[in-house]
Amino acid sequence: MHPSLADILVCPRCRTPASSACLATSDTCAVCANHTFDLGRVPCWFPSGTLQRDLWEDLFAKFLDQASESRQQHLAELDQPNLLPQTRHRLTTMLEMRMATAERIAELLRIAGIQPRRHAQFASYTPESFVQYYELMLRDWAWHSLGEDTYRTYQDENRESLNAVTQVLDATGQGSFERVLVLGSGAGRLSWDLHLALNPQLTVALDQHPLLIFLSDFLIKQGGSLSLFDTRKLPQQGLPKIHEWILKCADASPAQHKSWVAVAGDAWHLPFAEQSFDLVVTPWFLDITGRDCKTLIPVVERALRPGGAWLNYGPLLYSDQLAEHQRYTCDELRALLALSSFHLAAEEFTTVPYTYSPLSERGRAEEVWTFVARSASDRQHLAQAGEWDQPIPRAHPPAWLVLPHLPVPRLTRPGLFPPELDNITRLIDGTRSIDQLAELLRPKLPADHDAHEFVYGLFENYVFPRGSR
Repeated sequence: MHPSLADILVCPRCRTPASSACLATSDTCAVCANHTFDLGRVPCWFPSGTLQRDLWEDLFAKFLDQASESRQQHLAELDQPNLLPQTRHRLTTMLEMRMATAERIAELLRIAGIQPRRHAQFASYTPESFVQYYELMLRDWAWHSLGEDTYRTYQDENRESLNAVTQVLDATGQGSFERVLVLGSGAGRLSWDLHLALNPQLTVALDQHPLLIFLSDFLIKQGGSLSLFDTRKLPQQGLPKIHEWILKCADASPAQHKSWVAVAGDAWHLPFAEQSFDLVVTPWFLDITGRDCKTLIPVVERALRPGGAWLNYGPLLYSDQLAEHQRYTCDELRALLALSSFHLAAEEFTTVPYTYSPLSERGRAEEVWTFVARSASDRQHLAQAGEWDQPIPRAHPPAWLVLPHLPVPRLTRPGLFPPELDNITRLIDGTRSIDQLAELLRPKLPADHDAHEFVYGLFENYVFPRGSR
């Protein structure tokens, strides 16, 4: 383990520093008994401990079952008597390619130390996540121009991504960073390219996908290579239907390989001490988490040292599960950053290709928002909110009401709350946030009550003036 990483690791469950929790020499936290484990050589630090490994094992077993079912379906198609010889040849080739791809993915997972085992508690989970980002593996480490006879000139998506983020970083005037954290690093290419461009003392690439995080470590740290197939789903004349790519990381200096580190972990329960990094990067991560973007702001802020930089790169492709009011525009996100005392230092909008395979002239183009926002030079806005004795209008809610990680001021206006709520309202002391109030009240509420909704309901009923809608 890199010494700089060992210095900042904490137990993701109880937040005890790894050194004092004995996690530096053991896989069990001496304070809360949470377990860590390894994925090959990648440290896996999750608040759920080895339950995360159990989930991966279950998904791996289902992935193999799914591959077997796919093989049987292909064989059933091949068994039909009315196939052209050309069709039979195509189906046979596709079957061989898909089975070879599944086996190579399975072998990579086995090298990582994951065994296929079913676990009853994950019966409802589906295995699609193992191959959901297959194209990203190829895009990051394999795709290149297939020659001059192709339909179009190949656009290097990795180079365009690096150019976009370095140009915006350059516009801020800050040239050096000591510690860099990449949240949702995926297959790892942008984290590696940025590491080479910025040359920090330490870059940590964090992701919770076992195949992607292990692949990035396998290629970058271990110098491994992997052969994978790429295929077009629809017929096109003049381009190969199948191509076998070699995934490999170009050589750099031993020091640069050593100071790039992969960690498997949960972005919402980071296994790092607060204020450990002076640059946090979120590539194609802001909107795809399935959570309200508001919840990412305190994650980044806690990871950054005061005055540190948040570099975001990606579109706003919100998931369907988010409510409409949570699908923020760029203007709304700028306002949320300002409310949390981030200063937007530079930004740029570009349209880029996305997983546009050299095997096809079909692809996606996405508008990407790259910004650098600096965190506040002190953390007073997170520590003490003071007092509030004025009515709170709905049209212009204060920052602490919009962002639930900010402390709620002592609400001193007389007669706000009835006496029977004294035990609850006494908790509003000017230092606790809505998030913290919800955590304190959760054990006291019925199991079917949402603690955050209860706190917001408290303000709804007693803090807003009548007719303020």
